[in-house]
Amino acid sequence: MILNKFLIFVHLFAIAKSQHENQEIPSILHGEWFSWEEDSIKIVLNENSLTNKTQKLNLFKLEKNGSDFSIIFQNNSDCFTCMKVFIRSYNIFESLQSPCINDKPIFENICKEIKNDQKLITHFKLDYIPLICRSSIQGVYQFSYQQNFRSNDECDNPESQIYACQRNFSIFLNEDTKFKSLSEDTSFTVNYSRCKGIEGTFDGIYYWNCLGDWKVGKNHYFAVANSRESRNYEKFRCFMRNLNDNFHLAVSNTAECNTLKTIENSPEILKIKPITEEFIEPYCKLPENFTGEFFNPAKIDSEVFINETHIIEKFGNNQIIHVCKEQQNTKFMMTRMTVNGCLKDFICFDFDSRNYNVIRYKKSLAILSQDFNEVCSSQQFSKNQFNFYFAKNPSFISCPISGNFEFTQKGDEIFKNRNFNESIENHSKLKICGEEHKEILISFGNISNFDYKFNCIDYWKENNKSYLITYNDFDPWSEFRCWVYQRTNDKHILMSQSTGAFCGINQNSNSQNYTEGAALALDLMEIEEENDKCPVKFNDGEIFK
Repeated sequence: MILNKFLIFVHLFAIAKSQHENQEIPSILHGEWFSWEEDSIKIVLNENSLTNKTQKLNLFKLEKNGSDFSIIFQNNSDCFTCMKVFIRSYNIFESLQSPCINDKPIFENICKEIKNDQKLITHFKLDYIPLICRSSIQGVYQFSYQQNFRSNDECDNPESQIYACQRNFSIFLNEDTKFKSLSEDTSFTVNYSRCKGIEGTFDGIYYWNCLGDWKVGKNHYFAVANSRESRNYEKFRCFMRNLNDNFHLAVSNTAECNTLKTIENSPEILKIKPITEEFIEPYCKLPENFTGEFFNPAKIDSEVFINETHIIEKFGNNQIIHVCKEQQNTKFMMTRMTVNGCLKDFICFDFDSRNYNVIRYKKSLAILSQDFNEVCSSQQFSKNQFNFYFAKNPSFISCPISGNFEFTQKGDEIFKNRNFNESIENHSKLKICGEEHKEILISFGNISNFDYKFNCIDYWKENNKSYLITYNDFDPWSEFRCWVYQRTNDKHILMSQSTGAFCGINQNSNSQNYTEGAALALDLMEIEEENDKCPVKFNDGEIFK
């Protein structure tokens, strides 16, 4: 999905902001396209016209809405037609088209002739470029199939399998090998096996090239081309899955996607079961205090489970299992595999010792070699910054800073007085006190009626920056926040808060906007209060006290 959006962006980047000033059909739509309606047709689009089997239509006017377009074409007479174009990938677009009418050639008049119940027409690029399948389908599956256009019976044969494993990361299939061999990156196979006694079942293998994927509501579509089929009406097909259902795929029996609305009413239904990877024996153990439930702040809705030999990462529908294979000092070579039967390679974790609630690590590139010196070579580590696992249920610790402060603030998401819904800078206070000073309290008046509370859960120093991680279960955006803090003199401290849980490499103590990964910056000045029992303390994270 990311690569498809990238390709679309590349082709749309040169389009002027105002399409009225640059009336050209965008280059991503240029070429010869096939579609299946009542009859199979081809159209050719260039910068200023559309040609089909009966006529040539000239571009009259174009409007752009994101990556979609509304285009008015004119034939040789004063007849105008509106085409609404929805770009799905580099190889696919869908359209709605009005009849040709004689009216004022403005969008409101022409495009209103498109009916709400019209079916989308799917256009497949004949000179297609296969795309990586990873966002469309990945894994090894056994499946049963029910082809409703032939029979209502379900065929469940253990030999019916889908093999969709993407190991490399090249974007395109080499043109020289497009029709000679399959790339694991851009293709997958579906092997059908016959069921005795069920009419219409068969033995056969389909070799599908991936053409791109897109989402409409809860439906995730992806289009394919049969690399061993020359007839266009048999070459192209669509698949669809519901985002809430990982066990069914709908398949079209024609070169169109509009027949796939729900799984139940689709021409063909595949009921899929992932084939899991074989058991991998662990040969080393992770540090004892690593065991627990964590999450990766760089990935939304991730879950990480660690025991003495395994690290299991889950995010979305994906799951990756790391099994400890060999250890030398702080480096652990792990066997990496997925539960869907595809991936098995080797990766190196270089762990820093766990402080409190955060595990810091550097991770190498994954390679097929099992040699520790090669897998854990410094050349395999692409960046110097640590990655993180945060404890899912953190325990609170003493903050590295304590004292009473007044502050000023700047940024995209500044703190506000929740009583008056506005900042009062002269009365903005931050307090970190108490016997264990585990809480950061922020108020705009009486500190006893604080507006915000953050609990400290970890801190450290890295690359000459001091980092603090806090927890606030009332934060609507992110319960965890990363702060970069710095003491500039005896009474003056700078702090910046991250936009989310992740500590960005560009975030500094005075960062204040999203371009540096920050939500706001605080400028703290120590204040002394009568009978003050909250002396200033500061720990930059270099040495834990």
